[in-house]
Amino acid sequence: LDAKGLLAEKTLGTLMVLTDAKFAEAVTAKAELLSRGREQKPQKLQEETEAFLISSGLSKAEVRKVSSHLSTCFSPDVDGKVKAVFRWLAELRLTKLQINKVVVAFPKIFSCSLTDQLQPAVRWLSELGMDNAQVAKAVIWFPAFIGLSLEDRLKPCVRWLSEIGMDDSQVTKVISSCPQIFTYSLERRLKPLVSWLSDIGMDDSQVAKVLATCPSLCVPTLESNLMPKVQMLRDRGFSDTVIARTINRMPSLLAYSSERWEDRVSVLDAKGLLAEKTLGTLMVLTDAKFAEAVTA
Repeated sequence: LDAKGLLAEKTLGTLMVLTDAKFAEAVTAKAELLSRGREQKPQKLQEETEAFLISSGLSKAEVRKVSSHLSTCFSPDVDGKVKAVFRWLAELRLTKLQINKVVVAFPKIFSCSLTDQLQPAVRWLSELGMDNAQVAKAVIWFPAFIGLSLEDRLKPCVRWLSEIGMDDSQVTKVISSCPQIFTYSLERRLKPLVSWLSDIGMDDSQVAKVLATCPSLCVPTLESNLMPKVQMLRDRGFSDTVIARTINRMPSLLAYSSERWEDRVSVLDAKGLLAEKTLGTLMVLTDAKFAEAVTA
């Protein structure tokens, strides 16, 4: 009885008096019922979760996406966990549609501890100086970051941003507009980017300004995206001093696609229009406006 999980006050007396044959038959039957009950409980929880998600406005396709993740890790308690997460997101001033977007993009949020992980992360962001709107923006834009370790991922990244010269307002701006920065390796991704900008000729304050103004520069890979763009200019006679000055003046220039860079730099070079002043001005134009400008 103990080995099969059937040892209890009610079963002890009832089963002890049976013959060996009847005892074996009864134990087998009860064990099967217990097993089916254990299998049915997660299924019931899954069905309750799906019903709640549908009632919250998720489409059937979105519910399937969320459920496929939940079924691989656990079946959350609807009242104790799922609804609690929805209430917490609402407390962050997210709208119903925004909450649904977060849940679909990051279904793992239901496997995160509300009291030990999610709430402490948001409290810490507030302590950094982020207001409710900034916190909500970051959570909506890239909700997976709140599932990262506060001590191992979030805090070290913020310390590094401060170390490279960003003030508090710049740090909070980076987090709210590019929260995926927390997912990047400091040693393999972020520090090499800063070293590269420094090698071009930027001082510490310029590097901090560039990354604070355009934190999305942390997204593209250095070797396959950013470096080739700068090399295009070097190959056409631009000095590092001019390149550094151009990037410092307009950091978002490097965020444009490699295809746009290749096309427009080639066109400007062929027409004799490639210069420090025209590069930034013409790179931001739509294709139609660019064609009109280079023709004129």
